[in-house]
Amino acid sequence: WRRGLGVTRLFAHALPDYPQLRGRIESAALPHARAFAARTLTLGNSAWLDDMRFEIVRTTLQGVLAQTGCAQRDCHGAASAGHGTPAASASPSQASAESGGGG
Repeated sequence: WRRGLGVTRLFAHALPDYPQLRGRIESAALPHARAFAARTLTLGNSAWLDDMRFEIVRTTLQGVLAQTGCAQRDCHGAASAGHGTPAASASPSQASAESGGGG
């Protein structure tokens, strides 16, 4: 998170766990919402994310998935990197070239 690579959590908490929403949203056992909030993240697409930095992100995620026992296509029934899209495993410059964009 702190490497400045544009990787952040998509949600800090599940909805009922945000302090500012207490009293507005029912606090309940929502295991799926909490699991979703805990395992989703965002990946930046800034020009600062060059191929070298993308490789750091990719290898870090690959290492985490290996530690948790999630292979590329068997974790929660979907591909771990963009649901199997070719651009998901490509570097930013490769993804841009494949989509017809500049690079």
